[in-house]
Amino acid sequence: EEHLTIFAGAGNVGSKDGDRLAASFHAPFGLAISPDGQSIFVADDKNHRIRKIALADGVVSTAFGKLDGKQLQGENYGPPPPSKLCRPHGVSIDLSTGDILIPDTDHHRLIRAKKVSNGAYEAEILAGSEEGCANGKRGVDAQFRYPYCIVTCKKKDASGATIYYAADTDNHRIVKIVGSKVSTVAGSSKSYQGDCGHKDGRASEALFQRPTHILLSADEDSLIVTDHGNQCIRRIHDLGREQKTWVETLAGVPQKSGFKDGSASKALFNNPYSTQWLDEDANELLVADLANHRVRQINLKASTVSTLLGSGNQKELNCPVSILLLPCTSSSSHSSPMRDIYIIARGDDNILKARYDLEKRKFVAIGASSGNAKAGSISYSAYENNDAFVRPIGSNRDTDEKKSSRS
Repeated sequence: EEHLTIFAGAGNVGSKDGDRLAASFHAPFGLAISPDGQSIFVADDKNHRIRKIALADGVVSTAFGKLDGKQLQGENYGPPPPSKLCRPHGVSIDLSTGDILIPDTDHHRLIRAKKVSNGAYEAEILAGSEEGCANGKRGVDAQFRYPYCIVTCKKKDASGATIYYAADTDNHRIVKIVGSKVSTVAGSSKSYQGDCGHKDGRASEALFQRPTHILLSADEDSLIVTDHGNQCIRRIHDLGREQKTWVETLAGVPQKSGFKDGSASKALFNNPYSTQWLDEDANELLVADLANHRVRQINLKASTVSTLLGSGNQKELNCPVSILLLPCTSSSSHSSPMRDIYIIARGDDNILKARYDLEKRKFVAIGASSGNAKAGSISYSAYENNDAFVRPIGSNRDTDEKKSSRS
């Protein structure tokens, strides 16, 4: 794809820090921006850590987590401490505090890492105890099954507590965490493993199949849900109004995979993994359509789906799973129509970049300093968007990853 350049990653499996083009990742899965807009965080799934890319000098470092082997078999060593991650499938940042929020996927829990000093982080378990499916008045009483994504609301509840939403992926539900209380927002609450399927309507009766990603609307009144197993993009409306919360399908044909643009109700996806707002004012979403090796675009007003990036050729865009949009590096204003689009190409263990003009609706060339050469002096103003994350693949995760060219 001529619009894409390599932003980070040498294209080989590894865990090397340093210059962003010489650094290596292992099946990266999620992206988030720091509160000051100066760093991109990466959920480095199979390295069991969170990496950080400094935009000013292009240096990749390890922000949190380290690989020592024991966290891979937590049940054999007792409950692992929150500082040890196992296959984190997403990352987000609480822009009000700078806390890193991590779905510690294979430990079936959600982690909050607070910055303490000298770039170090102190971690605590936000919610989750062991594999299962349970809500709870205390976070330690809750049980998840391979959670993939967590987001933070800017709004607080009536008591002033922070509100979080998470995709409890293999329990086929979306949960809400307020203070230490965990409750189901939409989907099944059946014990151990929730019921799966596709059903719109009242949130308490709606069914999902392995939701891998959630994205808040600007007013925080709704969540965009990537319903991976159903091959659909869906929306949960009227958050916070439990009796009136409802679910609708925005795009895709339930449980039918393939590739087809056009009418949203007839469009086909193939293992969609996450979404991101391209232009929320215009009701436009981007979708990381992994097995189609494309980034798709949904126009919610027109109810249409089109292809923004990729032709289906893995050599151009190999298994995109996560998307992050930032104001263009050369822009000093949020009002600029230029956006830098960062995309994790999981199949190539790297992060790609493209530059898009929202006003002219076309891609523009990226200068050598911000493309596939060493980073120049880059300055981002703080970007008020907390919606960047992600997730792995099918009910048999490792088998399905091999089918998607990744093991």
